[in-house]
Amino acid sequence: MKTLVVANQKGGVGKSTLSSHLAFYTADRGQRVLALDLDAQGNLSDTLAGWPSSHSAAALFRREQLAFPANSPCLVLRGDASLADVDRRESAAAGVFVEHLRAANACFDLCVIDTAPAAGLRQIAALAAADFVVSPIELETYSIHGITAMLQTVFGVRQRYNPTLRFLGMLPNRFNSHAPLQKAALTELLRLHPNLVLPFALGLRSAFAESSTLRVPVWRINKTAARDAAREMRSALEGIFKRMEGVTP
Repeated sequence: MKTLVVANQKGGVGKSTLSSHLAFYTADRGQRVLALDLDAQGNLSDTLAGWPSSHSAAALFRREQLAFPANSPCLVLRGDASLADVDRRESAAAGVFVEHLRAANACFDLCVIDTAPAAGLRQIAALAAADFVVSPIELETYSIHGITAMLQTVFGVRQRYNPTLRFLGMLPNRFNSHAPLQKAALTELLRLHPNLVLPFALGLRSAFAESSTLRVPVWRINKTAARDAAREMRSALEGIFKRMEGVTP
């Protein structure tokens, strides 16, 4: 099982949209995916409600028996209010989380972890357990400034806990190629982090929000307006999987 964390320490940048499509994409290819929603808001859980969960993701931070049934292409461990207490626990809880994921290793092909938009024990535990991390980012000033803290967290975890963690890159999201300020922001991002920006982007398209509302991947929306969104999302997903050491679903 490969484990991919979707993380940014700023909210509203598209983490749950990307996470859900990673899950949909993997299941569509006939492979099993474990989807962990570590955000108490539960947006990923809501989008993947077609695969109901009997466990809260908060259970991963406790020493208890967890069953991983083999009768579904996707198992979702939901995000809920109980996750708010996790960041106040002792650091040993992060080790418990890592152990649970190791126990699930033989049951799934991919584990996707959607994280809360803040540094804390949940985010640290996810990165400590992961093989890869990708960061959606909006092309505006606050988002670009915020990514510096995210990169510091990623590289700090790699140095202290997980030397094999690989940062796949930043994924520009809600990009408007006709907006001068966004084009300037992308130029600045490439200047600051020339080797850390993925060479594709997701546009500012209503079809992505509609896909979350309908709880389906964007490529299943039967509208002409969704075609460009589907093409962009598939291109991003294929690029991400190619970077995961050549592993494609």
